[in-house]
Amino acid sequence: MRERIARHRKERGDSFLTIEAPIGLAGAVQSLPANIEAAVVDCLTMWLGNLMHQGARERPETEALFQVLRKPRCNLIVVSNEVGMGIVPDNPMARRFRDLAGQLNQDVARLAERVDFMVSGIAMTVKGETRDRRAPSDH
Repeated sequence: MRERIARHRKERGDSFLTIEAPIGLAGAVQSLPANIEAAVVDCLTMWLGNLMHQGARERPETEALFQVLRKPRCNLIVVSNEVGMGIVPDNPMARRFRDLAGQLNQDVARLAERVDFMVSGIAMTVKGETRDRRAPSDH
């Protein structure tokens, strides 16, 4: 996991402000500087896993996040993983995680102006206005 985190940080480079919030995501988003035009929340499923691992109560944390997402300080790009499209996990904790992640994704999608689903690096718009994503030379 440390190697993955280091790789992600390196890929982002110094041009991005990075705020890491393993648990307090709502507070982290609220505390973004006023001059930030856009921020990426990466990712909800990792955050949910952290909540479960720490024994935090998910509902108060998710409700706090939803309050922030209703009136964000800047444009937000929220990343999450779709974990419900595979096999049903064989243990209760993994099934609970899958169910909670599915509900979290649905709740956040309801609040979002736009939802894109990425498949093999291709964005499919599920909700909101579609944009031509081809590079100008591809037209």
